[in-house]
Amino acid sequence: MTTSQPAVVPAHPATFAALAVPNFRRYVSGQSLSLIGTWVETVAQALLVLRLTHSGTILGLTTAARYAPILLLSPYAGLLVDRYPKRRVLLGTQAGLGLVSAALGVAVLAGDIRLWQVVVLAVLFGVLSAVDNPARQAFVQEVVGHDLVGNAVTLGIAELWSFRICEAEGHLERGIALARRIGRPLLEINGLAHWGLVASFRSSALAVQRGLQAIELAQRHGWGGEPSAAIAYPMLAASLIWQGKLDEAERWLMEGEYALRSEVEPATGMLFHLVRAFLEIARGRAEVALAALRAVERLPGGLLIAAHPLTTEVRAFLLHVLVRLGETARADAALTETAESERERPGIRTAVAALRLAQDNPRAATAALAPVLDGSAPGTHQVWLISALLLEASARDALGEREAAGRALERGLDLAEPDGLLFPFLLHPAPELLDRHVRQRTAHAALIRKIIGVLAGRTPAAPTAIPPQRTPAAIPPPPTPAARILAGQAPAAPAAGPPEHLPEPLSQAEARILRFLQTSLSAPEIARELYVSVNTVRTHMRHLYDKLGAHRRLEALDRARALGLLAPVPQRA
Repeated sequence: MTTSQPAVVPAHPATFAALAVPNFRRYVSGQSLSLIGTWVETVAQALLVLRLTHSGTILGLTTAARYAPILLLSPYAGLLVDRYPKRRVLLGTQAGLGLVSAALGVAVLAGDIRLWQVVVLAVLFGVLSAVDNPARQAFVQEVVGHDLVGNAVTLGIAELWSFRICEAEGHLERGIALARRIGRPLLEINGLAHWGLVASFRSSALAVQRGLQAIELAQRHGWGGEPSAAIAYPMLAASLIWQGKLDEAERWLMEGEYALRSEVEPATGMLFHLVRAFLEIARGRAEVALAALRAVERLPGGLLIAAHPLTTEVRAFLLHVLVRLGETARADAALTETAESERERPGIRTAVAALRLAQDNPRAATAALAPVLDGSAPGTHQVWLISALLLEASARDALGEREAAGRALERGLDLAEPDGLLFPFLLHPAPELLDRHVRQRTAHAALIRKIIGVLAGRTPAAPTAIPPQRTPAAIPPPPTPAARILAGQAPAAPAAGPPEHLPEPLSQAEARILRFLQTSLSAPEIARELYVSVNTVRTHMRHLYDKLGAHRRLEALDRARALGLLAPVPQRA
């Protein structure tokens, strides 16, 4: 087999496009036969050790001798593989593995096999495998060519949206590593952004770290406005919102909106609107959150959006917002239009529970939550699980089952504590329940006080990092804002100066427009929400910009915060 033939692949490679390469098909066929032989030998060796010793402990030690070299030597073997032709290395390792198997077979047939011989051959097998494994992985890249490297990332993203989280984690990790190795940063950025969302299923802190890595890489290469890189901003913002770092999340969300200089794909646009709705509902502005969700319906590519798995999350959150607004009849009507398969999703089930609680039917709420709590609902995110436990506690409390309510709430706090997840408690506020629980024996008194403080309108704990205001330049000079945060450095504090004053007060209409400027809605979308013409909205925006001394939307919002017209963004000392 040689690797000199160019790989002819389609312009848009599918998941199994690598099989179109003849050499890769031959490699897969040979590797399949080799793996069958390897596993047959593994089972035979285990049975042989049991026959010789009748000891499970010795069997375990022999197995450890077989695989310990792989664990210990693989990093160094990878360095060795990089220095020599992969094909020659593979020929050597495969020949060596064949000789090891043959030696074991000859010894058994001769009837003079000893345990020490089995152990020595097992160690040799491990040493050869430690070199063989990285050589095979690198060899596949040479066979198929770099044009198919995106298969792993694409497959991982598809698995993510199919909520096959474990598979997505592995494929995205391998795709990102390969993209980094061959110098494909745009592919690496896209993979990192989605890898962060995968991480959020178990750790929002890890999701934030990966999101910052994606944005730092995009800014370093000057691709902050690329659609493939833009998705990192709302994903990072979502993880920060779940931690209750609302001001920091808004800065990154607006950073992404400002960075976009080209048409974003509909799914990414939908994600921006959804995360904006997260932010607004966390701040208690359900009407603005509803407006952000309505904007999804007006995005181009309606059929594409309808088929995207994220659409189910949008519908689920719409139900939550309608319940918060007290519009239970509209929520019921929207629920009847939801497909049966979608109703099994954790987001829909928690929304149904919130709806039933609002309709004074706590028993129906607990029935809706049962599949989320027992893990049978597919793809349960930790945010939905904590929300389900909070709603379960509210339902049990309404049923007079105080002990069950306390257990459910304590379990939800157990899950929320490691990453400081506040969003579920902001989505479905239950301050009285929390206040009563903190007076009981709980391990999370500090977290409860923090949640109650945020619900009461006090400022949450200072965020770990705040991205600085963007300048008109496309990409700031290195180090980038995200790079500074990853390095643990705070952005430069603004220069001290005298307090600013608005030269001319805003009209009531201008103040309303200013509040909508915090969202991702465009001028036509704001006009539809306020039932006025687009020209009216644009006129008010021009007046706002003049009064604030600003030229762009982001600059106007910064000025408004400095003047106290909007909630300020805290800066680290």
